[in-house]
Amino acid sequence: MEIKQIANSLHKAGFLKANGGFEYVPAFLKVVDGDAYAILMVDCDKMPGMDVLQYENYLRTARSTLYEYEFDNIHLLGVLCTSNPESVKELVAGFGEHWVVDMVQRRLLIYENQVLTYLDAKDVIEKALLYENEEMANEVERYQRHRQIIKNNWCSYLLVAINLIVFLVLSVLGDTENADFMAKHGALNTADINHGFWYYQIITSIFLHFGVAHLVNNMFSLLIYGNYVEKYMNKFQYLFIYLGAGIIGSIVSAVYYYSFHITNTVCAGASGAIFGLLGAMLWLVIIHKGELDGLGWRQLLFLVFLSIYIGLADSSVGNAAHIGGFVGGILLSMIVTRNKN
Repeated sequence: MEIKQIANSLHKAGFLKANGGFEYVPAFLKVVDGDAYAILMVDCDKMPGMDVLQYENYLRTARSTLYEYEFDNIHLLGVLCTSNPESVKELVAGFGEHWVVDMVQRRLLIYENQVLTYLDAKDVIEKALLYENEEMANEVERYQRHRQIIKNNWCSYLLVAINLIVFLVLSVLGDTENADFMAKHGALNTADINHGFWYYQIITSIFLHFGVAHLVNNMFSLLIYGNYVEKYMNKFQYLFIYLGAGIIGSIVSAVYYYSFHITNTVCAGASGAIFGLLGAMLWLVIIHKGELDGLGWRQLLFLVFLSIYIGLADSSVGNAAHIGGFVGGILLSMIVTRNKN
């Protein structure tokens, strides 16, 4: 166990490295409401024989150095890192606030009459002490971050799972790249418009895909755009926009083909719904004054126009569904956010 591991954890938690006045006693600082909360990391094993007067001098020097930043108030916590906690008890008995880190047993010791909380430093240090090395800590952090993403954005992953299951079932039953097979299993078939079958197809076709490449491309886009929209809208709003835009895209596509007497086309895919998510992203950016999380409306419009342009170059792409879904996503987003400032 190294002090560097604890220091890196503090830095990731928002504590910035500051000048504590001593090269071998790193200081970390977090400012809250004008008050500075400083942590002085003291490696007692590299300073054997340090007595109370020396330690108090470290603290005074660190406090004096921090006052140069002109904060309203300065709070200072000394964290004594040692392989022998008994050797620093006398130091802890002095003035100020102190915690002790047992570097051998990897545990945080907070003695009687010492502050029990110091912003989120206690949780950060204890978490760092759980793992033998930084690589293991980073691996656990990545796992927890991915788990949190799935937990927060479960609607997007649920929709991906549904599309995957539908695709696997149809792949077992037949050829998902065969238009006749797909038409029999829920794809939007323009030949059925006069017979009234298209009313349910505008829904079922959203969850069907022509082959692996079509599925992978759409699901990749769904996760990217979906995670963004789901971050700023609740689950009902998100599903309302996704399904609503998908249905609108299918209707626009059906009307387009019917108007031009194109009766031999079979359409399927989640792209109309996904373009609806793009429309929702654009509306979110607009109501947040043109930028959100570093994403601007110009970037989004460029992405939309590029996608439509690529679609125009490929006769197999249903741009009517894309445009309908995009406009539908904007309109539906305006509806679900109408009460927000």
